[in-house]
Amino acid sequence: MKYSIGVLSLAIAFSATTPLEAQQIHSVQFSYPQILSSKAVGNTHYITLNTGAYQPLSYLEIMPMSNVVELTKGNILVTDRYERVINTDIARAGGGIRIKFERPIPPRTTLRIAMDDVYTAPRTNARVYKYRVSGRHIGFNQNITYGIASISTY
Repeated sequence: MKYSIGVLSLAIAFSATTPLEAQQIHSVQFSYPQILSSKAVGNTHYITLNTGAYQPLSYLEIMPMSNVVELTKGNILVTDRYERVINTDIARAGGGIRIKFERPIPPRTTLRIAMDDVYTAPRTNARVYKYRVSGRHIGFNQNITYGIASISTY
């Protein structure tokens, strides 16, 4: 009898902790900066990302990795998850662009970057475009990699 009560208590304790662990895993989902999605609609490439739970974000860098010859800095729009436009200063950085924010972006913010009229190499049959995305958070002395956005076109 003692054995069955002990096993039953252990089973109840285990089942009680499982949902809590699942909640913890769900809440950790945006603890680090990450790309949430990427897609193309016409000639516009979209990257949606979350800034993570680190310090506020001061700028993002987007570097084309393949088939993209140039990102036109005048055709980039950044919005939050409520589609409010975020004021930015766009500059060239290496072979890509740097999106500097007028005010630092708070942690756990979802951003959507729309890059319109992406100029690709002539005569390529490329259907997949890749961008390396990283960001500089206040208090860090180097960029944090968000990942690689892969955009397929058809």
